Amino acid sequence: MAAQHSFQIIESHKGSVTGEPLHALYQLLEPEALFLELEKILFQMLPVCHMTFQSSRPPFHYEHGKNGKEEKAFILMHQGKSLGVLKLQTMNPLCNEDTMLLHEIMTQLIYPLKNALKYKQALLESRKDPLTDIGNRYAWQESYPREFFSAKRYHHPLSLILMDLDRFKVLNDTKGHLAGDKVIQAVGLSLSKLCRGSDSVYRIGGEEFMILCPYANQEGAYTLAERMRSHIQALEVPYHQDRLRVTISCGIATLCNKDTPESLFEKADGALYQAKRQGKNKIILDEDY
Repeated sequence: MAAQHSFQIIESHKGSVTGEPLHALYQLLEPEALFLELEKILFQMLPVCHMTFQSSRPPFHYEHGKNGKEEKAFILMHQGKSLGVLKLQTMNPLCNEDTMLLHEIMTQLIYPLKNALKYKQALLESRKDPLTDIGNRYAWQESYPREFFSAKRYHHPLSLILMDLDRFKVLNDTKGHLAGDKVIQAVGLSLSKLCRGSDSVYRIGGEEFMILCPYANQEGAYTLAERMRSHIQALEVPYHQDRLRVTISCGIATLCNKDTPESLFEKADGALYQAKRQGKNKIILDEDY
């Protein structure tokens, strides 16, 4: 394990970009690309063998290289706010000249890092539903094909749980749209908490939610859907003097060999339609209709 040292705080300052290698950092907006380029610069210019970076907003982690014996840790700051922590490892202590060069590189990193993290945060927010803070339809359309073809390639289960709030239009018409928003928020929060670590929840329409369940067979998806259905049935949402209640109907589809992304979604949609027809507050499997 590398010997740990105290953190050095690196604050942004106005200055010129030093040299062509560092200038390349200013051309990159994605954090992953930025740290790949930084890694190339550091490993060429200094005896650095391992690098890690961690930020909390947006959540981002980068790590690469072989462990060394010495470690330097930097808190990278811009206008008094931390951008994240960068740790570098070397096999031997740096000489004074290398230490000064490293400090200059860290200083020059601040502005491109700030821009890259801001860009990543904007991308994350564009994929979130502003009302519930869960994934939106755009995020679903991005994630679903990736999970579908991964399941096909590696032959692992994949299930979809498509759900819709029952009689939501009546609630909106009688209690108002603000009351409806409160219910949507409470349902979104509940679904997020009930999901397994590998699952993802999305709001893909007004009162329609999708749970993407990699590694879940039909039985596992049904167990999760039933847990969600019973939880939402018991949920009470405070609103002024009222306690708002709602139920959900669910349609479940599980991947089989002949499925395409479109056919799997259509099976979930068809199962949901049957759950609505059969009295609502129900779960229907794609094989049951």
